[in-house]
Amino acid sequence: MKPIPLCEADLNEDDVQAVASTLRDGWISSAAPVVEAFEAAFLAQLHAWGASPDLGCVATQSGTSALWMCLHLLDLPAGTEVLCPATSFVASIHPFLYQKHRLRLVDVHPLTFAPTLESYQSAKTSETKVVLVTHLYGLAMPELLKLRQWCDAEGLILIEDAAESLGTLVDGKPVGTIGHYGFYSFNVNKTLTTASGGILVSEDHTLLAKLKHQSTQAKCYSTGELFHDAIGFNLRMNALHASLGISQLKRLPAFLDAKCRIAEGYFQAFKGQASLDFVHHHNPPYARAFTGITPSYWLNLLYVDDHAKRKALQGALQAQGVQVRPVFMPFTAFDYVHPFLVEASLQEVRSQFKNAYALWERGINLPSSPHLSEGDQARVIELVLEGSKHD
Repeated sequence: MKPIPLCEADLNEDDVQAVASTLRDGWISSAAPVVEAFEAAFLAQLHAWGASPDLGCVATQSGTSALWMCLHLLDLPAGTEVLCPATSFVASIHPFLYQKHRLRLVDVHPLTFAPTLESYQSAKTSETKVVLVTHLYGLAMPELLKLRQWCDAEGLILIEDAAESLGTLVDGKPVGTIGHYGFYSFNVNKTLTTASGGILVSEDHTLLAKLKHQSTQAKCYSTGELFHDAIGFNLRMNALHASLGISQLKRLPAFLDAKCRIAEGYFQAFKGQASLDFVHHHNPPYARAFTGITPSYWLNLLYVDDHAKRKALQGALQAQGVQVRPVFMPFTAFDYVHPFLVEASLQEVRSQFKNAYALWERGINLPSSPHLSEGDQARVIELVLEGSKHD
């Protein structure tokens, strides 16, 4: 039988023609007008979802580069302390490591996959300058607006990693737009793709202007000569990626609707199964934890009883050509991260970050492509139910 991928782009002929048109025009660099057109179209979508009209953005080569350039321009000294969730995709923390910041890890809530406001407040020290919140798998931190208020009161910089949660709302506001800075990813497996790409959003137009300038090698032409007035990067989005993004944006509502239908299909199939716990806002425990959240279900999450059963189910599905993925490991599992962690984040990690470890041990991501067919989803469900009987 044909393989079923975990999450792949939904591309159509309009996408092909959009990129081909840009190729025919011959202006494919990051300086092409289509790049700014994509930024304007993306902002329009955020505004339609309720984002601040003062929001601006700059498109980059990836979500990672958006965060890295933001941190570079904030110019915080090496050793700056950052409150950070104990688990996420590693790209959430790598730019902080590039800048030689120090991470104070905070355990996550067992249902929302993000720290609570209280846990951030308890972790803060006199050295804390930045708070990172990550919204994983299309979920979000439900106390996000209160987190922003607390950061403002404490003089902390709040950065949102919304790479996986485009279209998720908290109290009627799109995640990624509530912090001082937020970023999204348009990688090939994201709900909206530009093949590769990302974007930084903020109301800090001074920083955004610097980012746009320095992301293209800080080039200056004002004297009739080509010179450079700062350290530059080659991290601006190019025209081919932007043209694909504009085309994809036209179908974003359909993609999000499809993601929600897929999540509902899994929920209906797995509810009542004692050994399976599916993350869905109609599942009563999650409904209470997700108060105020409208999830976008980038990847669907299923929890089994323990690590051994998760690995067995994962192996059984992959043997049948169904691509699945375990939940992200906690950052303390990676030796190269340890030199960047405050000492407290390396003490009794399994008890200190028990939720992060439990979610990794038990969690599995199921196929979630927006064009996943009913037949393929039924096959996944059948294999999960069969596999869970033989754990």
